Amino acid sequence: MFYLKLYMNTIEILLTASKLVYKNVKDLAGTAEAASGDFGRGAGGDISRNIDIVAEKTVIDYLKQINFDCVILGEECGRVELSSNPKGFIIMDAIDGSANA
Repeated sequence: MFYLKLYMNTIEILLTASKLVYKNVKDLAGTAEAASGDFGRGAGGDISRNIDIVAEKTVIDYLKQINFDCVILGEECGRVELSSNPKGFIIMDAIDGSANA
């Protein structure tokens, strides 16, 4: 039962993060601003676009805010440790196919 509660809590947290990303990028999608900025290449090797940075920052800021003990492996940010004693990993590509966004 413990693992089921932990799993459901994690799903709820990730759903909230997804909703926050949508809220923060919905007006950027399809605009010149989405692709603006010179952010170089992300940890995944792709060109980082503004919309990618906004999306990843949204997730990271939210997980920090709720003290979610994890390590994030992000396409743009690479490895971000939110805890010295992480309970797991989150692999994140906040906007898949951002060239189409």
